[in-house]
Amino acid sequence: MKRLFFCCCISVAVIFVGCVDDKYTPLPLPEVSLAFALPEDINECSGAEMLHGELWVHNDSGDDPVLYNVDLITGEIEHRTHLAGVGNVDWEEAAFSTEYGYVGDYGNNKAMRTDLKIIKFPLSELHRETIDAPQEIFFKFADQIDFSGTDTLHNFDIEAMVTVGEDLHLFTKDRSHTVINVYRLTTEITDFERSLLPDATIPADGMITAADYDEATGRLALLGYHDWRFPFDPFVYIIDDYRAPNWSAERMTHYALPFSGKAEAVTWEDERTLLVGTEAGGAAGEKVYRVAF
Repeated sequence: MKRLFFCCCISVAVIFVGCVDDKYTPLPLPEVSLAFALPEDINECSGAEMLHGELWVHNDSGDDPVLYNVDLITGEIEHRTHLAGVGNVDWEEAAFSTEYGYVGDYGNNKAMRTDLKIIKFPLSELHRETIDAPQEIFFKFADQIDFSGTDTLHNFDIEAMVTVGEDLHLFTKDRSHTVINVYRLTTEITDFERSLLPDATIPADGMITAADYDEATGRLALLGYHDWRFPFDPFVYIIDDYRAPNWSAERMTHYALPFSGKAEAVTWEDERTLLVGTEAGGAAGEKVYRVAF
């Protein structure tokens, strides 16, 4: 009887596993490799964008308002571009359209800032030593009423931004690891402060720290990490055919990244490869990884 029972259990298990495999075919994991280490001048890589085969990055708060062009093989700095007349309170993201570049000075860790802004400049001037007259887009969250800094699980910090057509899409870094609010605004310059309400929401298990959108493929990459234990657990969400506010959770795939660190910058190097930048302060240190799908 014991042998018969054991055989029956094995048969049921085989049938069950077969059904699971048929229904839940595992996705191939991305290939992750170290691309290069960043120099000490870029110890808090917080934003990254590709333009005509060149990689441009910037630091978080504490640096001058500078964009760095770094070599894709060595990581060495090839060029520095200074944005005149603007500061770097807390630069968190870069996004490039066909004509303009945007830098988000809206880091808001304690939800206390009232000077959130996006810096806009012509990409035709990117290789100059100084861009003399960048413009600024000011905004606020229409649904934020508490600026005391006491809410440790707030959803009013932004570290991720992309351009989609003529619009900018901003993604929140929800400290409750629950939902991403998506704010959308046009890139035109106005004399008034924009007041934004969420245009869409995306469920997320973790805090989103960077984003990039590939116009050719319609794929959105959302980078983030879990901070509940040091040295952090980075991940990336890929949303196929992203068109906010109309998008499908069925086209959203989660990939855990096999390294530990403060992953704060992401950009599509090509249609199948992401570049992911990590900051000093995490286990990985200041590095750039290639994530190939």
